[in-house]
Amino acid sequence: MASKERPKRVKRQGELNDVVLQLSNLESFHGGFAPLSATFSKGDSVRIVAPKISMATSLLTVLAGVVPPLRGKAVVLGARCNSVEGRSVISSFGVTRGPDWGLTLLDSLLLYQGFVTDPLERRRRALDVIEELDIGTLTHSRLHELDPRDRLLFEFACFRVQPAQISVVFGLHDPNEPSAKQRIFDVMADLRSKGRVLIWLEPPSYLLGLIDVDIQLQSSPF
Repeated sequence: MASKERPKRVKRQGELNDVVLQLSNLESFHGGFAPLSATFSKGDSVRIVAPKISMATSLLTVLAGVVPPLRGKAVVLGARCNSVEGRSVISSFGVTRGPDWGLTLLDSLLLYQGFVTDPLERRRRALDVIEELDIGTLTHSRLHELDPRDRLLFEFACFRVQPAQISVVFGLHDPNEPSAKQRIFDVMADLRSKGRVLIWLEPPSYLLGLIDVDIQLQSSPF
């Protein structure tokens, strides 16, 4: 089980370059929450809590770069989250469309890395993720062929392979197998220890040890 000690967050030196994501009076389409301002720094792991799930999912689609905000700004490393530059440093699980059911795991991992000039490097990284998650038996499998546990690991591998500075995580369920839980926990802990910002909605219980703080959305007065 994933019950190990909570990973240490990245040590702060107080420099401005620790800041990864800034929200300024942010409102989202159909969000229904009061304007939100917040700053996220390297290694932060934050859970979004809201009176209605629609409020939180509306916020997460903005943070994932899927849609622009209704008002205010969401800026990641100086670029708006919904810009080409912003989306290039954001990964998401459960917010955007998942892997194509017709592609093999290996092909999906090559696709999800985005544009990388060296195809050999892309393949090496894909194989490293397969080894890290111990899913070599799935290398040439397609998503629609798998049982729920292996499907989750397939989808998680596609999330893992993406180069990113911030990750939005929604809909990551419990694989009901201790070894699979541990693999996912270890990957998330490693990403965080290297400075990845993790933003969660309804994380499964086996990942609660990764959460630093909750951000409570307030209902809009209008």
